[in-house]
Amino acid sequence: GHRADEIKARLGEVPATIVLNEDYRHGMGTSLTCGVRNSAKQAVAFMTLLGDQPMIGPEVIDEVIESYRHNGKGIVVPVYGGKRGHPVIFDKKYRAELLALDERGAREILLRHADDILEIELPSDKILIDIDTPQEYKDAVRRDGMK
Repeated sequence: GHRADEIKARLGEVPATIVLNEDYRHGMGTSLTCGVRNSAKQAVAFMTLLGDQPMIGPEVIDEVIESYRHNGKGIVVPVYGGKRGHPVIFDKKYRAELLALDERGAREILLRHADDILEIELPSDKILIDIDTPQEYKDAVRRDGMK
């Protein structure tokens, strides 16, 4: 929702389905709900990726997906140094709960289903770092050589 036209323009020809969250002012939970509501009917799981974490690369995403595919747990959360990060995968059995989220996001689902969570330790703090300002972005580029 926020600055949607700018984001669409920057994506250009990226092969992605863009879904507009009209309720974005009501919190992160509405974005996740919007994505789940507009997902393919045959989706077996939902991955949450935050737009302010550009340092998370395909190797992290692949690791989380593989862990989900091979462990039998309904929720997979990456961890670094004992702290949970992103991306998180929720099995389709949590679809109704994801559709009922409020502004707090999915944290409540994690609390209700602690016994169904697999935490996977990853070797990088990139799963924890979010970037909220232009200066934070410049610092991250300088630190990690991002382009």
